[in-house]
Amino acid sequence: MKSNFQFQNLCGTVYRQGNVAFTPDGNSVLSPVGNRVSVFDLVNNKSRTLGFENRKNIATIALSPDGNVLISVDEDGRALFINFRKGTVLHHINFKRHVNHVSFSPDGKYIAITHGHKVQIWNTPSHLVREFAPFTLHREYTGHHDDVVSVCWSKTSRYFVSTSRDMTARLYTVHPLEGFTPKQFAGHRDMVIGAYFSLDEKTIYTISRDGAVFVWKAKKGVSDEDSDVELDILDAPTTSTSAANLALEHTVAYSRWGVHSRHFFNQPGTKTVCATFHPKTSLLIVGFSSGVFGLWEMPDFSPVHTLSISNEKISSVAVSPSGEWLAFGASKLGQLLVWEWQSESYVLKQQGHYYDMNTLAFSPDAQNIATGGEDGKVKLWNATSGYCFVTFPEHTAAVSTVEFSKQGQVLFSASLDGTVRAYDLVRYRNFRTFTSPSPVQFSALAVDPSGDVVCAGSQDSFEIYMWSVQTGKLLDILTGHTAPISNLAFSPSGNQLASSSWDRSVRLWSVFGRSRATEPIELSGEATALAFRPDGKEICVATLNGELSFIDIEEGEIKSVIEGRRDISGGRKIDDRLTAANNAASKYFNSVTYTADGACVLAGGSSKYVVIYDRAEGVMIKKFQISENLSLDGTQEMLDSRKMTEAGAMDTFDRQGEEEDLEDRLDSTLPGASKGDLSKRRYRRDARTNCVRFSATGRSWAAASTEGLLIYSLDESTTFDPFDLSLDLTPESTLQTAAQGDYLIALIMALRLNEKPLIQRVYEAVSPSSIRLLARQLPEVYVAQFTKFVSDHIEATPHVEFDLMWTAAMLTSHGRYLRERKGEMAATLRGLVKGLNGLEASVSKISDDNTFSLDYILSQVGKGEQANGFEGEGSAFILDVEAKNVVFLLGAGISTSAGIPDFRSPETGLYHNLQALNLPFPEAVFELGFFQKRPEPFWALAKEIYPGRHFPTPTHYLLKLFRKHNVLKRVFTQNIDTLESIAGLPSDMIVEAHGSFATAHCLRCRREVDREEVLRAGVRRGEVVKCDATIKDAGGKGKGKGKGKSQTCGGLVKPDIVFFGEGLPDRFFELIPELRKCDLLVVIGTSLQVQPFASLVNYVPPTCPRLLINREPVGPFTSYKSTSPSSRDLFYEGNADDGARRLAEQLGWGEELEELVRDGRKGLERKWMKEEGGEVAGQGTKEAEKKSKKAAKAVEDEGTEDLEEAIKTQLKL
Repeated sequence: MKSNFQFQNLCGTVYRQGNVAFTPDGNSVLSPVGNRVSVFDLVNNKSRTLGFENRKNIATIALSPDGNVLISVDEDGRALFINFRKGTVLHHINFKRHVNHVSFSPDGKYIAITHGHKVQIWNTPSHLVREFAPFTLHREYTGHHDDVVSVCWSKTSRYFVSTSRDMTARLYTVHPLEGFTPKQFAGHRDMVIGAYFSLDEKTIYTISRDGAVFVWKAKKGVSDEDSDVELDILDAPTTSTSAANLALEHTVAYSRWGVHSRHFFNQPGTKTVCATFHPKTSLLIVGFSSGVFGLWEMPDFSPVHTLSISNEKISSVAVSPSGEWLAFGASKLGQLLVWEWQSESYVLKQQGHYYDMNTLAFSPDAQNIATGGEDGKVKLWNATSGYCFVTFPEHTAAVSTVEFSKQGQVLFSASLDGTVRAYDLVRYRNFRTFTSPSPVQFSALAVDPSGDVVCAGSQDSFEIYMWSVQTGKLLDILTGHTAPISNLAFSPSGNQLASSSWDRSVRLWSVFGRSRATEPIELSGEATALAFRPDGKEICVATLNGELSFIDIEEGEIKSVIEGRRDISGGRKIDDRLTAANNAASKYFNSVTYTADGACVLAGGSSKYVVIYDRAEGVMIKKFQISENLSLDGTQEMLDSRKMTEAGAMDTFDRQGEEEDLEDRLDSTLPGASKGDLSKRRYRRDARTNCVRFSATGRSWAAASTEGLLIYSLDESTTFDPFDLSLDLTPESTLQTAAQGDYLIALIMALRLNEKPLIQRVYEAVSPSSIRLLARQLPEVYVAQFTKFVSDHIEATPHVEFDLMWTAAMLTSHGRYLRERKGEMAATLRGLVKGLNGLEASVSKISDDNTFSLDYILSQVGKGEQANGFEGEGSAFILDVEAKNVVFLLGAGISTSAGIPDFRSPETGLYHNLQALNLPFPEAVFELGFFQKRPEPFWALAKEIYPGRHFPTPTHYLLKLFRKHNVLKRVFTQNIDTLESIAGLPSDMIVEAHGSFATAHCLRCRREVDREEVLRAGVRRGEVVKCDATIKDAGGKGKGKGKGKSQTCGGLVKPDIVFFGEGLPDRFFELIPELRKCDLLVVIGTSLQVQPFASLVNYVPPTCPRLLINREPVGPFTSYKSTSPSSRDLFYEGNADDGARRLAEQLGWGEELEELVRDGRKGLERKWMKEEGGEVAGQGTKEAEKKSKKAAKAVEDEGTEDLEEAIKTQLKL
């Protein structure tokens, strides 16, 4: 298994403290999250956390005007100089004092930092050149009497204004000027939090914490602060050119500044916490301690609008370069907002958990992560974008566990408030709440793989509760544990439920079996976590003594143990009496999970480490340190002895009374509280992991830690891109690189230049054999842009195969990347599909045109010798006598020559001749509902379709011939005339799909009615046949045995032929699988329009030949071409009998078929004559006897020519 997981992103925490900042293009916001920096892309709707870490929580950040370098300074004054695009640390520097504010000059040459009551200006180090001492101090400025709070540059980068806690602001020049002394702006009654230049640099605005805004402008006259040199320069005669230019060039420095106007925010009971100014729009944005922010247009101080966005103070505010978006950070709530003030709408609104994150769960597709926190909220995060897209606030206490259903559409959560809740992830609502009979605190949760049952374990009653998700009812309560239940888990098969408890045992429950008896598996310590291996054959259990025990499910015993206490030991808390090397006794795992393949185990707990173990070898593969933030307790290996006193560590002292603000000095803590806001002043958060989980793909894992939701992945989220735009990157150099065979470099250079003709030239120059390699090596940062180019190129290119090779290679190499970003890649992928569809349509059109042309040419060859049916090369394989499983599909067309009309033939079909019956549509005569309302039309038609004394046709005898040669598998027929049986075919070989007249039943009492009764009344006389059965009326009144009157049923009698609206016989469906073994299918005399019979032609194997004998092609034979020898289908155009004879001749059975027809007709003639003779004799009249003899003599004299007339005579008798 791969173990080179790298930190990818930090979710769950969007803002901690410090200042927020916009990128120069205004599309992204930078937010400090602990000792890291997260970047929120507001245009592409995703976030990423840079890989570097400061030593402690970040106090302030600044981004250079060109967006290339970032400087972040922590609480102790240690700064990192970072290449922002690559996310790598270039330089370190320790300013050795707390830094309140850091700012780049507008030209990017200088960095201003607040250093106590001083301001230091440093030269900006180069991010391209490596230097031994990159940071050089340009100058240090003094004059303030208290800590400097902020620094603001002029647009020319020549001056800056600093503000301080001494209630003043001071104006400085970057370079010394002759006779210049720093200007002081005094008059405020509280700390000045910000000072800003107007766009023309003729006005300076200062804002104090008490809500006062002073507008400063140049004034005329002499001030006591002006030096003699300044006066000389200002009063110099115009003939002195150098002095005049100096005065004009440094108007800001030599102006006499005075208060022009004073304004107040008038926000009673609040203080101004943060402010910023946008010179181009003259907008002043201010955040207050009450959670309200306001916009004012300067210098008139016209209010634009005021809005409350939080109940806690706004810690930081920033404005985008365009002035359209405002970013706010609230440290107490961990909230980050981006507001578009013109439309008064949120661009971004993200908030993490108020305190710790207790649990997490990956969705089955690994796209989303659910988290539960101490604040009682359940949040869903997108693993790719890092954004929280839904929050469920229904719980009223800490959430202990969250779990997804196997399908991923439902999320379950268990809480200490005594409820288990189910959330619908389609509609985002809490659709089910599960509770116990008596209030308990749920500490564990498990959902069976089917998602129908949810179980929760309590930490006070030691019981396991089981509910039905569908009904919400409590199904069972499992008892047996004697201590709080720490974890639950269903086996992957769902047959067993495993539970671990502080009673040092694990129990396996067969929750769906009859027995509830379980034998505990004893452990060496209190169980804190458990997990099933993906194959369900093993359980890993973590215990309080730092061990991982592996239990075999089948044998129910511990197979191996990993001693992990030493592996996660490390880190010393400020109140630890033992060194980091000797405090392993307090370390243990509280969460374990298997990798996707079950080969390794990931475990985390009360330590700054997360460890991966190899299951088979029992050794540690790798351990990850979740944080290097020294602001957290337990991250440093050695304590600073300078901070140790007789009373203990200085960091544990309560300095709440020393705070500056009254609300901060008030003691609202609760003794003993180690979590939540009541512990803020007494305890430091310690580095630990509450939950770890692997994704279903196995390529990433997540940890719910003190810092937030940490995601580690095998996929590189950032790619080093060495081809930045420079003077060497030109179209000529790109083409030269491609000519040298460096296609990958040339392609990346062309993509960087983003010139379509250049990209196309490099693209088409690539060798086809190198496409797969180049696609695999293409950095992911260019995947979207290159895929868009390929989709556009497909629509207008003759290089069809070349584009298809590129498309296949890109989808194969970067399929996972495209799937994870299917939202942002939707337009590109739709364009690609559009191009492929257009390509398919054009190729199909060309192919069809060529096919039609070839068909026409071939049809003209040997014209006049039409190959119909069984002539030509195409019939050779279909007439192979080696076929052993021949299946026939028969329709009404095989019986028309016997005198039985079919249904759909024009002029002669039954449907054509039903107009006189006044039917709504012809098929209504065979609809069950219509028959129950109006049975008369059916019985009027019955004499036409009743299987009377008709001779089977040659087609019927062809079936008997195939059976004689032992190659007939089955006959599926739509006919109800039973001529197949009359021809001598056994009934077990025939499947009558639409039934027959052989039997009839009453639709009311379901009694079988005598066939002769139906024949006599319904067929011969055309009368409606009704049931004459006698039934008893159960509702009759009376006494004794004879209660209930007898009455005639009177229900409609219907022959057992299948009507529309009735199901086909069961035997029809039972024998359909035989078509899979068919090696020759013969279809004769059917329109293939009635389902499901018509679909039988598609059940045969793809290689099985199919022959249609019909007057016209139907069904899949409509596209048949007689000149296509490669087709498996063959069509004979003509009537059924001619086709049957032709087929028999081709097989060499022609004479045999004619002999069967003659013998069959003679046999039927004798049989019918004998039957008619018996009926006539039974009449007892001489006249009838004479007529019978005369008819018999006519048969003997005339043979078969006038046979039909003779039979009609017999029927009249």
